[in-house]
Amino acid sequence: MEMKKYLSILLPGIVLSAVFLSCSEESVQSLFDDKYDQILYIKDGGNKNVSLFVTGQDTSYSFRVCKGGVDPNKATQASIVVRSQQDIDEEYGEGDYKVLPESAYKIETAQLDFTADDAGKLVSVQLLNDNIYKLTQQDTKARWMLPLLLTSSDSVNAEHNQYTLIIDNVTAPQVGFKKYGIDTLYHNPAKPLSLTLPVGVEGVENQWTVNVSIGVDAEYLKTFNEAHGTHYQLPAQYEIPETVTLTSDRQEVSVNASITNFGTQTQGYVMLPLAIKGVSALTVSPQKSRYVALIGLGRTRFDRSAWSATACSQQAQQDGEPDGSAMNAIDGDRSTHWHYKWKTKGAGSCASHPSKRHWLMLDTKTRHVFTRMGIWQDQSGTWPGAFVKKVKLYVSSDASVWGSLFKSSDQRWKYVGEYTLDLSKDQEIDVDLAPTAGRYVTLEVSRGGWDADAGSFSEVYFYGEGE
Repeated sequence: MEMKKYLSILLPGIVLSAVFLSCSEESVQSLFDDKYDQILYIKDGGNKNVSLFVTGQDTSYSFRVCKGGVDPNKATQASIVVRSQQDIDEEYGEGDYKVLPESAYKIETAQLDFTADDAGKLVSVQLLNDNIYKLTQQDTKARWMLPLLLTSSDSVNAEHNQYTLIIDNVTAPQVGFKKYGIDTLYHNPAKPLSLTLPVGVEGVENQWTVNVSIGVDAEYLKTFNEAHGTHYQLPAQYEIPETVTLTSDRQEVSVNASITNFGTQTQGYVMLPLAIKGVSALTVSPQKSRYVALIGLGRTRFDRSAWSATACSQQAQQDGEPDGSAMNAIDGDRSTHWHYKWKTKGAGSCASHPSKRHWLMLDTKTRHVFTRMGIWQDQSGTWPGAFVKKVKLYVSSDASVWGSLFKSSDQRWKYVGEYTLDLSKDQEIDVDLAPTAGRYVTLEVSRGGWDADAGSFSEVYFYGEGE
């Protein structure tokens, strides 16, 4: 059921001014019959739709209770009480409306003592934003409200005896990096490296002053190395600001970091993980709290001369078609290519593997840390429509278990990711990888060309570092 006298207001952590809530207007007396010597009422009451923000501060509201009637110059008493849940259910029907518990609000002036000279009394209410936010998370369907009722032993106007705050939404603004996660960069170690990283409030317009603490997350670096079998170090020298400040007229602010010295390291990778350590107000976004610069110093392309290649199938040279063996993908000749077997109907389906997709497996003979992949599409020009559009990459140290890849109990093949490939000709398609250690790599064609799962590569390169 719709609530009556619905008024929408937005009050983010401020006090509703009582300046315009005076009881002195002459027009007020017209609300009541001459038979009332004295009557109490709420000035500008009714239903108030409010939006709250979790900022570490509560939100205050004020309204005025007035004395009216023909002869208002008498002392009296009144009370502000919270209507019961039963009362709300009877009026609006049993549904989503719920009365806030006492832990969610404070009424600072619930008891009102009027002297003969008092024309009105100010009532102050505090909504405890943090506690209300918890309630909205626990019950996402409820429409929370604080229904206040004016009561007295004297007369109270029945049409102006309520002040109801209806919680429209509660938002917990979060602070985070605008660019977050792992960012793989390649840089000349002989030169300094500058990083400009915007930080801002997510989802809402910033209305607050927020001091944001920035620091290097050394624990993340340690955990990352342990998880990926890498040995990355911090740069030899770097500079980052300890604090940046967001204000109401600055929706975002830049963290200006720099790496001034890479030391003696000229190859491989270094890592600079930056994290938002804390905020003076609001909360830190769990997903956007960290920016990690993974910096490749030069580019180390692995020597493939000792590698071997196998595939689910390969097209033999016949009927004027070029050789499509798997080894062509690592022979250094872009005029050759691997192509799945297609000449014999049904023979190229690779249906024996659980994925039922075409795949190419490379044995690099020793363990590596793979950080980048380079692919040349088939350059023969025979079947341009067979260009691979998407490829999945897996890494392992045990090729014998490839057939059990899709069994959740077997984690020996690590899924690195799925990558959309640029269909450009005559250039290497570079793909940044989450650093992954292993000996074997498998490229599985998840979307091919003209027959959807076609598989064909001219050259496949990998970059990173050996163990």
